[in-house]
Amino acid sequence: MVLELRSIQKCFGGVQALRSGDLRVAAGEVHLLLGENGAGKSTLMKIVAGMQAADGGEILWKGQPVRFRNPAEAQRAGIGMVHQESLLAPHLSVAENIYLGREPRRGLGWVDRARSLRDAARLIEEHRFPLRAEQLVGSLSPAGRQMVEICRAVAQGASLLIFDEPTSSLSDAESQEVFRIVRGLRDRGASVIYITHRMEELRQLGGRVTVLRDGETVFTGAMAEVSTPELIRHMVGRSVEAIYRREPLAPGREMLRVEKLCRRGVLHDVSLTLRAGEIVGLAGLIGAGRTELCRCLFGVDRADAGSVHVEGRAVRIRSPRDAVRGVGADPGGPAEGRARRWVAGARQRADGSDAAGLPLWLPRLSACADAGGAGRGSARRAVERRQSAEGGDPQVGAERGQGRALR
Repeated sequence: MVLELRSIQKCFGGVQALRSGDLRVAAGEVHLLLGENGAGKSTLMKIVAGMQAADGGEILWKGQPVRFRNPAEAQRAGIGMVHQESLLAPHLSVAENIYLGREPRRGLGWVDRARSLRDAARLIEEHRFPLRAEQLVGSLSPAGRQMVEICRAVAQGASLLIFDEPTSSLSDAESQEVFRIVRGLRDRGASVIYITHRMEELRQLGGRVTVLRDGETVFTGAMAEVSTPELIRHMVGRSVEAIYRREPLAPGREMLRVEKLCRRGVLHDVSLTLRAGEIVGLAGLIGAGRTELCRCLFGVDRADAGSVHVEGRAVRIRSPRDAVRGVGADPGGPAEGRARRWVAGARQRADGSDAAGLPLWLPRLSACADAGGAGRGSARRAVERRQSAEGGDPQVGAERGQGRALR
């Protein structure tokens, strides 16, 4: 066995992330590591990669007990990890990222960039990666960045590579390219630990599988000897029939309606409806526009066209403050009152103050407190001017403003 983990334990404060993690990986195999979110998969692999220290248990690397104190020690031993989230420098080239921190040197300690490009190009050609050594990483697709991560691990001479959900944000075609590379590494004698949530990937890659549940290893066996429903039962602790139970629930009144929302270059004619008691999911790959839609709805970005209705009332959301307060003027005339609240927790009174009775524009003055006495005086005068303009009691307003500014 290349790697053997025995009863690995890890605790974060009062939370026992790993109770008894066991794993055995043979040379030249793709070993699948499965489990629900929070089962301890990533924690176990970070311990193997030297990113975290185990509280108990034993690690055997090529038959010898080891304990890696940092990632550099694990890398020198021949262990590399391809993370789910990219850890690359987007302003550097593919070659520079591959050899970042291990740049080849020439006389007087200067970085030999020409050699970096040559070595990276040779590595890319050898493994048939769809990359160019001189290309900026910032211009690559998510799949391309994953390839660079793999290149970097291979360039370190890793004999064991850990893939932490590498296809979670990739299309089917991009995922197939990752599978090809994983098989190629296996055929060259490297061992691979592959973490995934996609059940359809299991039969394409793995020879053996280990399942974690609640920080413990509950199953290890050959993929050919276990069915997908059995794997799910090991992962969640109950049969497939008991997992997906839906109870019919009639949707309530319309709470939010978005019609033909557009933002140049990112959104085009996006429409959706949200009703009371309903959960609406936004699905799509990275770059599909999910985050951009949420940013527009929350007022971080301005939409170029389209309309938003909250509880049947058309609103204009020009800032996050408008979104949190649920405030919007009717397009046809001045605002009359406040729109109803549509973000949980943003409870304000109809007079424009928060639950403590403080005007909601007062947080803008909090920075004045940092300027010392002069800042507090400015805050007080601003409060008095604002309260006088709104017809309120300047003295009461000033007291409230001073109290907020001094916090």
